[in-house]
Amino acid sequence: MKSGGSANFFPRLFARNEGNLFVMKANPSGKFLSFILLSITLALNLCAHAASKPPNIVIILADDLGYGDLGCYGHPTIRTPNLDRMAAEGMRFTDFYVAACVCTPSRAALLTGRLPIRSGMAGSEKRRVIFAKDTGGLPLEEITIARALKTKDYATACIGKWHLDGGTGNSLPTRHGFDHYYGLRWSNDMEPAEQIPKGASGSLNPDLKWFNCALLRDEKIIEQPADLSTLTKRYTAEALQFIRENRKKLFSCTSRTRIPTCRSSLRRNSRERARVGGLATWWRKLTGAWARF
Repeated sequence: MKSGGSANFFPRLFARNEGNLFVMKANPSGKFLSFILLSITLALNLCAHAASKPPNIVIILADDLGYGDLGCYGHPTIRTPNLDRMAAEGMRFTDFYVAACVCTPSRAALLTGRLPIRSGMAGSEKRRVIFAKDTGGLPLEEITIARALKTKDYATACIGKWHLDGGTGNSLPTRHGFDHYYGLRWSNDMEPAEQIPKGASGSLNPDLKWFNCALLRDEKIIEQPADLSTLTKRYTAEALQFIRENRKKLFSCTSRTRIPTCRSSLRRNSRERARVGGLATWWRKLTGAWARF
């Protein structure tokens, strides 16, 4: 976006000085010519600086979001104007490939840029993701996006479900280059309440009381059981607060959302759901707020 803005600087510069440039031809002045040359030099330096300045980075990973669930991909009723604008002004992929279709290996690949089998996060046919009783996790020697960005003085945060650490806590986000972490360690059903119905994990209408998930800030449990009905809203607030605090310097924010996987308070309002969808409501608020930065 900045490079595009800089590209428009030259037309504005010459438009403002168009009359002066014409006068300079009729009655050249050494001082004025020096001023014009200095202005052009400064403009070139500004453009070069804008082009060389590293970007701020925001990654949004949405659990179970369908290809056609966004307006820019043709959904007839769900409105996602901010994402649609990003797609129109940026790049929209029509073919997309991921390293895996489940949590642990796909997250490992996203963070490291490597096939999950290389980091030991590929799992097996019987056990495809990390469970709470496991002792392994994403190896600390792996170079994650966050760790690489720290060498460039980025502030980094991970918000949402991690799912790359067993029960030891040795592979949490703060051990992999993230300054801050706010989220759940695993999927909801991996921290069940004492009494949970058989087959609850596959229920299409789960009762949030079935789960005893722990919410972490950095490496400390701050809420258990976490209120899952408001968690997505709190994830959004946490992400925006991080961006506000770091808006004057380089930052990278990785946000893993729970909508539409788990029912939230946004989706309980049937009128709002019928109008635009709880998912779209959340997307509009989050991406709209980020766009303002």
